[in-house]
Amino acid sequence: MSASGLAAHLSPAELGQRYRAARSPVERSHLQIVWLLSRGLSEREVARVTGYGRRGDGEVARRYEAGGPAGLG
Repeated sequence: MSASGLAAHLSPAELGQRYRAARSPVERSHLQIVWLLSRGLSEREVARVTGYGRRGDGEVARRYEAGGPAGLG
């Protein structure tokens, strides 16, 4: 696991690139959540930025942990 607690399937830079390039709104939101978490933001901070609740952010993070980028969107 990385320092943020997420498995390092992709680096924060790679997640940021994918987030900015995503065309699907759902995929874009999920990538934003994982990108922010990978940069060390807390679940509370990510929820404030994204508008998702902490529970939703946690679910997205779990899906990323289990399936990597393919588990999102």
